[in-house]
Amino acid sequence: MNAEPGESEPNRAETADNIDRRVFTRLGVMTIVWIILLVVSGVLLLFFGPSLADLVV
Repeated sequence: MNAEPGESEPNRAETADNIDRRVFTRLGVMTIVWIILLVVSGVLLLFFGPSLADLVV
């Protein structure tokens, strides 16, 4: 599209692979973050669950 006459256009498949790689990397990082948050919240509930139950009841 914007390529000069002497330049070749970037390979579309290579560009798509780079975009896919970035998307899956972000998904992987967010998955790990969510798992860590769930584990931390579970541990907090194990320690503070009984005292929270006393507050509610």
